[in-house]
Amino acid sequence: MARVRNKIQRQFERHLKTDDPLSIVTDMRAQAEQGGHNQCVLFLDGLSGFFDAVTKTYEQYEDKNKMALRNLELSSDELNEANRKLERLNRSMEAMLESLGPALLFFNKAGLCADTYSHSCLTLLESNPSGQYIWDVLKCTAEEKASFEKLLTLAFKNISAMTIEDLFRIAPHFYKHSKGLFIQVSYRPIFGNSGSLQGILLIAEDLTEETNYKALAKEKEKQTEKILRLIQNRKDYLSLISQIEEFFLSEAPRFYEQISLVDLKGELHTLKGLAGSFYMDDFAEIMQDLESEIVKPDTTLRLAFEHIEQAIAHIYSSVEDAKAFMRSIFGDVETLDPDTVTVRRSELLEFYEHLSADEDPNLIQKRYYQTFLTVPITALMRSLDQHIRETASKLGKAMKPSRIEGDAFRVPAGVYDDMFSSLVHLVRNAIDHGIERAEDRVLSGKSPEGQIMVRAERYDLGDDPWFRIIFKDDGAGIDTKKIRERMKALSMESAGLSDQDVTQNIFMPGFSSKRGVSVISGRGVGLSAVTKEVRKLGGSVFVNSEPGKGTTFVIDLPFKDNPELVSEH
Repeated sequence: MARVRNKIQRQFERHLKTDDPLSIVTDMRAQAEQGGHNQCVLFLDGLSGFFDAVTKTYEQYEDKNKMALRNLELSSDELNEANRKLERLNRSMEAMLESLGPALLFFNKAGLCADTYSHSCLTLLESNPSGQYIWDVLKCTAEEKASFEKLLTLAFKNISAMTIEDLFRIAPHFYKHSKGLFIQVSYRPIFGNSGSLQGILLIAEDLTEETNYKALAKEKEKQTEKILRLIQNRKDYLSLISQIEEFFLSEAPRFYEQISLVDLKGELHTLKGLAGSFYMDDFAEIMQDLESEIVKPDTTLRLAFEHIEQAIAHIYSSVEDAKAFMRSIFGDVETLDPDTVTVRRSELLEFYEHLSADEDPNLIQKRYYQTFLTVPITALMRSLDQHIRETASKLGKAMKPSRIEGDAFRVPAGVYDDMFSSLVHLVRNAIDHGIERAEDRVLSGKSPEGQIMVRAERYDLGDDPWFRIIFKDDGAGIDTKKIRERMKALSMESAGLSDQDVTQNIFMPGFSSKRGVSVISGRGVGLSAVTKEVRKLGGSVFVNSEPGKGTTFVIDLPFKDNPELVSEH
């Protein structure tokens, strides 16, 4: 209105020569009463132009108003159409979210979940996630929550060299459903136009049915692996059954010969480990139960024997099941001898050719020894690789293929079997105690998968031939602080000892710095069993560990039984 008033004011000044028309009207009235009409004439002469100008002004404003109204109507129509489209899109999004099987939700850098989520969250995640923290929705432990918060900081501040996808590999990937459903969780980054991370999309899927099928398939796969394991290691399997029968079921059971609880625990622990490597799970459980009884503070050797006597029936049943399984693969196992040597037909023919060639008797003797009485050291080490894969699978640890490397030489068959069998304890301790969880390895800048290296080296010690087995993992290393604490608990002095010297105490019987016991490890007798077998052969074992980098066991052994005949040629 002020603009119109100003415009009319200007028209008054232009056409009526005044900026105060009311005063002119008053003067005109006075002049008219006095008979003077000059001012009135001037005013009336200008009225025509004034009215034309006012009319034109209003016409101009009317045109502008009409145009503005028309534009407003157009904008309103466009806005209404846009609103209708948005409403249709929202309905479509809502219908899509409601109909989707997976649960979808979004959370920000603080871990707070957005109001937008799929209806499946109510069933798969058992809650309305709106306004909740993601770790509360997933029912995380305090440790998992702290890890999640650290993860979000690294992701949203972009202060990690790892990709968002790699970072979220350490986030919780399973939701513990109250009804036992198997809910798998995955994460997808959401980036803005600038390329910065704006939020995270969580996808939760019910894989219960698929998991059940996989479990069934895994059980069949396990059965297949067990069969292959027996086919590839029939002699070792028969030897184990023979050891079990000799120790528990013979007319003069060898367990009565044990002179201390420490020795008895070592034997049980070794048998448990070997049984586990051949999938004799029932027997391994029996051994674990016996260990649990033996380690009780008030247990005497006589009481331990009584516990074993009570378990004899179960042990016998387990051994019979193992034999039945063996018969289903190989036929009558009773005719099979653990000491039987399997020789390829080609090797027999080759040896026959050497006999026919009338060679030097000493050379023939050497060939005979190499062909029939020795085994490649790599064959013994490869059995450890099987233990590594099986133990990692049981413990759920991600492992790269193990590295088997070193010198090529042969050792007398049977001489080192017990020692290599005891190395199953190194495998189990390395994977259970040393190799970290995948998420912890990633946070430490390592590959998610751990790795174990086994190397064989031959050397001379003075005039005597020796060989060395190096067993190395890339895990967390040995915590010497815990070793010192354990030594203190056992009234052992550690002051003044180097960390390396302190670490050697892990070979002591009953020495373990890890709490918790499983069918895999945890009794503190495994490493002492290794030491026992190594020393029986006149060898030595040493351990070296670096925090965060891993642990290395070095086993030095002398050649036994005609070592001059075992070199490769």
